[in-house]
Amino acid sequence: TEITGLLSLIETEIKEVNTGRVFSALEYMLPGIIAIAVVSSGLFAITGVFLHIKERGVLKRLVATPMSRISFILSLMITRLLAALAGTIIILIFSYFVFRVTFEINWILFLPFVFISTLGMMALGVLITLFIKRADSATQFSGLLTTFMIFFSGVYLPVEFLPDYMQRIAVFLPLTYVNQGLRHAMNIEPMPLQSFFLMSFLIFIVALGLIFTMAGRGKWQDS
Repeated sequence: TEITGLLSLIETEIKEVNTGRVFSALEYMLPGIIAIAVVSSGLFAITGVFLHIKERGVLKRLVATPMSRISFILSLMITRLLAALAGTIIILIFSYFVFRVTFEINWILFLPFVFISTLGMMALGVLITLFIKRADSATQFSGLLTTFMIFFSGVYLPVEFLPDYMQRIAVFLPLTYVNQGLRHAMNIEPMPLQSFFLMSFLIFIVALGLIFTMAGRGKWQDS
């Protein structure tokens, strides 16, 4: 500027930024694949398993037995939680030995969040059963909803890469928050710890509220 006599309006400075570990596309997608397994374990436990049992009249007979509704729901929840955990472990083992994908997983956050997310998906199934009573129809709708969430909730691409209107849709999809929580617990995407705990707490409270409301007030005698 001294030579040309022009006034310098903008000054730039180059600094090196440590961006940390660079993840491959497969490493980035793996939490989303786990999230899909969580959806299958939780959502279809209600729209598939529960409604099919109800249609066969099993719940109608259960009312006449000593088993309480809460006990039945707890057994269903525990079964699906174990299924979600088993599916998650299988995915991690397969990805490590076949694709050599490794993560610095925070197990203290990861395992509880897998359980909480599964409960959240079961609660989503409860919401679906409020509008769709037939098991076949509910299962088909759940499959369509899952496919829709996969493409709009950042499973394959970061939500920030999507067009603005798609990002607004992602805000309302439960799978978006499952993805975010898993990626934080697997040290892929940072998230404030307070936000992680708040998100987990809200999912947990809402899920338990919906599930046990269904257990206590649902019409189990309708076949």
